[in-house]
Amino acid sequence: MNPGVCPAGYYCHYGADTTTTVCCQALGNNPCAEPWTKGEGEAALTRFYYDALQRKCLAFNYFGTKGNQNNFLTRESCEIACPVWVNPCAIGQPTLTSDQHPFRCHQGAPCSSGYYCHIGFDESTTACCPSQGDPCSLIVKEGRGTQSIQRWFYNQKTRQCQPFTYKGMGGNENNFLLREHCESTCPVWVNACPQGEAYLLPTGRPQQCDPANEDSCPETHWCHPGPDSTTTMCCPGRVDPCTRAKSEGEGPLQLTRYYFDASRRQCLQFSFRGIRGNANNFMTKESCEARCPVQVNPCPLTMNSLSNSVTLTPCSGTKQCPETQWCHIGETKDTTVCCPN
Repeated sequence: MNPGVCPAGYYCHYGADTTTTVCCQALGNNPCAEPWTKGEGEAALTRFYYDALQRKCLAFNYFGTKGNQNNFLTRESCEIACPVWVNPCAIGQPTLTSDQHPFRCHQGAPCSSGYYCHIGFDESTTACCPSQGDPCSLIVKEGRGTQSIQRWFYNQKTRQCQPFTYKGMGGNENNFLLREHCESTCPVWVNACPQGEAYLLPTGRPQQCDPANEDSCPETHWCHPGPDSTTTMCCPGRVDPCTRAKSEGEGPLQLTRYYFDASRRQCLQFSFRGIRGNANNFMTKESCEARCPVQVNPCPLTMNSLSNSVTLTPCSGTKQCPETQWCHIGETKDTTVCCPN
């Protein structure tokens, strides 16, 4: 239609022929906002109207007279006049520009407050959509559409970023182009604790600690000594480490550590697998012996053939040693033991 044909306040009504192609009074300023109507008459003219709900220009049969401005000769003229676009948002409407088309966001053109940049398959489905909250707390949504796009989402249960296939529209903010984007946004970490959850900081990440310093964790927690800083964290259930049994933990590693053997009262070496051990896990033999009540071997060094893995047998005037050993009388019962000949 050529609005210049008719005077202001009128529009050109295109009928079946020249007798019904006349300037009619415009009842509204926006033809795209008017409801479509078949009109009246005997004609069957293929025309196009704008559907505001679908934001599409659709064909219909026009009877020839008494229609309105939402009546276009071609689909192209309809699409030029009206805001034809796809709404990729899961809820609500995207941010619109002055010409009533979606604002195409990108890194250099961010969305306003309360909206996020929905990255679709292409520019036509990339728009500022209403925010649904913290992306790390939203469940993954495959969305709707016909596309198969590899994206990443944050799994709250595993605290890991995992791949998924996105259909192109109707997703949410838990939808990342790259794994790195997901991991830099959400608190990705492995729970190294054998029981319960690690002590979390306001950032949602576990509090790291120093295994040599018990005060580096709250009083209710103990420092789990992982192979690196990502698995060295404050775990719940602080107890005396010297009372716990040895625990190799879980994982693929073979780390040299030391534990206190309460029955032998010695600090012994073992292999730790990396995570989910317990507090009876020391980085060095010296730190183990400084923390736990280790029994001192009182036997003379020149005659001592006992290793730390052998229990020192107590003896007394009424409890004799084997024939190959003799009774060392110490200051206390802990140092009154059988020594080798």
